[in-house]
Amino acid sequence: MRCRAATFLLALATALGAAGGPATAGPWAREAGEVFVALSATADGDAAALIGGDAALERYVALYGEYGLGRRLTLGGQLGRGETAEEAVVFLRYTVTAPEASWQIALDGGVGLRTEAATADRRLLRFGASIGRGFGGLDAPRWWLPIRHEGGWATLDVAGLYDVDSADTIWQAEATLGVAVSGRLRLMLQAKAEEWPGDDPVYTVTPGAAWSVSDRTTLQVGARMGLGDAPTLGLSLGLWQSF
Repeated sequence: MRCRAATFLLALATALGAAGGPATAGPWAREAGEVFVALSATADGDAAALIGGDAALERYVALYGEYGLGRRLTLGGQLGRGETAEEAVVFLRYTVTAPEASWQIALDGGVGLRTEAATADRRLLRFGASIGRGFGGLDAPRWWLPIRHEGGWATLDVAGLYDVDSADTIWQAEATLGVAVSGRLRLMLQAKAEEWPGDDPVYTVTPGAAWSVSDRTTLQVGARMGLGDAPTLGLSLGLWQSF
């Protein structure tokens, strides 16, 4: 299998060089007994066809959850369904660094299953790592972040999904920069790269915003842009809930 993981990981790491904890994935451990659930839906289509008013959208719906076990351990899982495939992954994340550390680092491992039309099921082993840092607010703009804000976070999440039967590996990486511009509104920029066996890497950039309806409920919206030889455009919607 061709592997250019280092190339797109470097591209995502550059986004972190430009930059509380994040609402979703990241290295921060959930407190014991804390539950977090995120429901998201995306729809993408060929950019040129969308602009011309004639495009079929590819939809994907996912349910993501985390449960704090204590001792820096977090149990997580995700269910996803697209046009032609379904997948489920369960993992255990251990935050290596102490809660008060400026930089947070975590490692995770888990198992998963992916089913696709007309192909055999994929039994998967997941291994991943995350790094992140929170930062305080600024009273004046800075050259690298030209808006006033009340603090934010930056993360880099990297994961590999190893196919037990074929010995292929699916590589995924995502960088997120988020800032709180008010007590309720957060602006985010996410950059994601994904490589499947035998295919070129796929890059997606999603600028978006999250609005806290209450202390435990947040609504999210983003504009997805797929980069490459066949650019795509799409929309992302999400609902985050803490318990």
